[in-house]
Amino acid sequence: MDITRWNILLIEDDEDDYILTRNLLADVLGPRFDLKWKATYEEGLAALLDQAYDVCLTDYRLGERDGLTLVREAQDRGCTTPIIMLTGQGDLTVDAVALQMGAANYLVKGQTSAPLLERSIRHAIERARTARALHESEERFRILFERCPDGILLIEPGHSITPWMIVDCNAVAARMNGYTREELIGRPYGLLDPAYTDHEHGEISLDPLRREGVVTGEAIHCRQDGSLFPIEYSSSFISLEGRELVLAIDRDVTARKRSEEELRRSAGYFRALIEHAGDIISVVNAEGAVRYTSPAQLRMLGFAPDERTGRSAFIGVHSADLPQARQLFTGLLSQPGETVTTELRVEHRNGSWRTLEVTATNLVADLDVEGVVVNARDITARKAAEAQLIHDAMYDALTGLPNRSL
Repeated sequence: MDITRWNILLIEDDEDDYILTRNLLADVLGPRFDLKWKATYEEGLAALLDQAYDVCLTDYRLGERDGLTLVREAQDRGCTTPIIMLTGQGDLTVDAVALQMGAANYLVKGQTSAPLLERSIRHAIERARTARALHESEERFRILFERCPDGILLIEPGHSITPWMIVDCNAVAARMNGYTREELIGRPYGLLDPAYTDHEHGEISLDPLRREGVVTGEAIHCRQDGSLFPIEYSSSFISLEGRELVLAIDRDVTARKRSEEELRRSAGYFRALIEHAGDIISVVNAEGAVRYTSPAQLRMLGFAPDERTGRSAFIGVHSADLPQARQLFTGLLSQPGETVTTELRVEHRNGSWRTLEVTATNLVADLDVEGVVVNARDITARKAAEAQLIHDAMYDALTGLPNRSL
């Protein structure tokens, strides 16, 4: 809208007063006015409801009806156009009533100059714009309040009758706690968080809020049916109409806590499997250093896991097997997801040699592992048995001489 030209609606049943108003507007310096005149209540109301005008000037006396009724009916039907009441010499008693009913201003006929009329119109338009902006802002916040996926509660800790009284809440907060919004408003917050039934606890909880402004944490809420559930909260102080209030934003974390517990159980289950497995299970990084090794390391080779962690995975490998081991590891690093198996001789703490069947899988690219997973099984006894079988097949058990058939 061009702010230098205003659309004015005049509802006036006296043509002389219309001409007087038109002449006053013509004498105004600055803004220009497009004046539309309606001579009856009905025509004026219909034009007003079109909301095509920046401001409406209406006479108080409109035939059998009056301007107060017009103001009330227009507002009841959603009209937001500011209305300035024009009163006669004997109509001053209606001024206060008109303002109480929502009229933007009132002017007395015969005592209105062009500058006064221009100023009244300009102020009415500016106030209407401010009111509309405020209403739109409130509406946006109301939408956010109602559509927020978290529960929002407005609480008054210092209420004289009901300390920590719930002043307002959104539908999510009510539903989350098993109540309707109407059932929660006016009730103490201790209804939801039993800790706040203790006056001392409530006072203590205010200290960090006053000191830090915003406090976050976890708590346990109680639903209307008595069931308990965990929440995450963020609380902050706000001042509203001179009242010190707490804005609490709550999130039901029941599902997340359940998932975390299941994950802990799963991790504990697999940890128990690994820690009690007969094979050594290790994770080796791309540089060949041991990031993790299982307790079987102690049972199989005599070394505690922390003695091997952080050190080269090739320590203790027999010198004759070491080149093969390094070659296999280097080749495996270039093949994500691949697995290789080999046999290596590894030294025990007591100086003896153990033959291990080693299986390695490249999971360096797996963000949950980021390493090569190595499974080592002690096959020393099996290799000894195989060697004995070969020896028995090739040598006479009594003489120790090679069998003649060979």
